[in-house]
Amino acid sequence: AGYRFYSAGRAPDVLRGEAPADSAAAHLVLHAPRALPGRGLALSWSAVSGAEAYRVRLIGPDLSDLVVLGPQADTALVLRPEQLPASVVPGSVLGWQVEALRGGQILTTSATGDVRVP
Repeated sequence: AGYRFYSAGRAPDVLRGEAPADSAAAHLVLHAPRALPGRGLALSWSAVSGAEAYRVRLIGPDLSDLVVLGPQADTALVLRPEQLPASVVPGSVLGWQVEALRGGQILTTSATGDVRVP
């Protein structure tokens, strides 16, 4: 379940939402975030064939980028509390996405997942 925008009387326009099942993004799978008491959140995702790096985006309720992390070669990172804007309080639910990169260009983007700030 990703962030979606609905207009009255119309089908949903997907904004940073689910990837179509037949798309390359369906192969970039987000794993469930894990809280690391006193250290932050562990985020991880599946590797994408041909990707050289990954970039992680944390998305606010208004669909804006709150934090962009990377690029990095690993398929996991620890999001520390000090990396979040002061406006993000414990208990907040944010969206997150991962972009697989090759040569600095986006190969594919994951569907949007939800993460609760500990």
